[in-house]
Amino acid sequence: MADYRHILSLIVQGYSYRQIEAMASCSHRAIAKARTVVKDQSLTTTDQVDALTVADLDRFFTDGRKSVDGDFVPIDVDAVITARIGRKKPPLKVL
Repeated sequence: MADYRHILSLIVQGYSYRQIEAMASCSHRAIAKARTVVKDQSLTTTDQVDALTVADLDRFFTDGRKSVDGDFVPIDVDAVITARIGRKKPPLKVL
């Protein structure tokens, strides 16, 4: 995952996309996303970037995916086996 705080500080300092890609080892898309945050939040100095909390960074750079639910539904292995072998002529690979 990209270090967005570092990318934000490099953008504020005026580095180009290629220089930021080389320095921060990140993608062009991550830089573009960070540049929109800099523009939307009107960040102009590295002190403002350093003052951002982790919660702020999470809010700015969420990808919209839902968090994984902790409930695991176990697979009924016996039902799978009977369904696969219950045929008259199961293939050898299934056996």
